[in-house]
Amino acid sequence: MNNEQEWLSAIAQYHETTGKSNGSIILLPGYQPELCMMLCNHLDMESFDYRAEEMQAFGHQADSVGLDHLDICLQTHSQSNSVFVHNVEALLCVKTKQERRQWLQSFLETDWENPVYISIAVFQDDVPEDHPHVCDFELMRIPREALKTAAKNPARLKYEVAGIKSRVY
Repeated sequence: MNNEQEWLSAIAQYHETTGKSNGSIILLPGYQPELCMMLCNHLDMESFDYRAEEMQAFGHQADSVGLDHLDICLQTHSQSNSVFVHNVEALLCVKTKQERRQWLQSFLETDWENPVYISIAVFQDDVPEDHPHVCDFELMRIPREALKTAAKNPARLKYEVAGIKSRVY
């Protein structure tokens, strides 16, 4: 079995053992939307980019969006399908450490309609330790083949941090 198959098998096994209505946090080694898409496809989950689909509409007032707005969006998306959410950290970055920690704990304790996964790269220190619904891919070797394949994808994602537009990523 190659490295990519092992990695995808590990997430599939995690997915099978976490239950049918739980929230999970997937810790990734850096901002890698290509990996999120790969996981969505492998697990047959809906992909939801919170920053692009929700926060962008608020423009320069995006920092005023409350975490309750995020909860409502996740609840809505989880009603029809399992969902893998990325770019939640775009909202978390404008919240205090205490607010982030409280929200992440609450997220893990919420009984979702269907499984909801969020990816976290930057604020891993705020994620509850030793929680059974935290899957740490920081400790697993991410397959380089997967990243090379994703790098050839012409539909690259743009990202924006603190209102500063960056190169296509």
